[in-house]
Amino acid sequence: MVNKYEGKVFVVDHGRAATPLHRSILDALELIEEGYIAVRIKEILEEQRNKMSIYIGVDTLEYLKKGGRITPAAAAVGSVLHIKPVLKLDVGKLDGYKKCRGFAKARRIMIDALKEDLDTRFKEWYDRNEVCIMAAS
Repeated sequence: MVNKYEGKVFVVDHGRAATPLHRSILDALELIEEGYIAVRIKEILEEQRNKMSIYIGVDTLEYLKKGGRITPAAAAVGSVLHIKPVLKLDVGKLDGYKKCRGFAKARRIMIDALKEDLDTRFKEWYDRNEVCIMAAS
C-alpha cells in the first residue's frame, strides 16, 4: 500500500521544545516562502539543532525534586536558602549551569551567558545580524 503522505510529510528531529520549537516553525514558514522543498526544509532545521543556546531559570525546586533531579533534602535546603538554579539545555540533555540566590541573580546569569555566547559561539552569525534571541516565561 502506498502512503499518500510519503515524500510530503517529514518529522524534524531538532531536539528542542517550547520557544525554540516556535522559532523552528517560523523558520520553516520562511523557507516555504523562499521556495524550499519539504525534504530540504527538514535538513536545514535539523542542521540548526546545534546552533541554539537555551538557558532556563528555575524559580521553584519542586519539579526538579519530582523529576528526581534533586533529592527532597536538597530541595528543602535550596528553598530555605532561595537557591535558583540556571539550567542549560542542549540537544536531548539538560544540565545544571549555575546556582545562585534569588531569581534576579538567575536572570542576570542567563543574560550574561547569552552575551558570552554572542561574543564566542555565535559571533560569526551575530556579526552578520543572523541571530534570533527569544525569551519566554
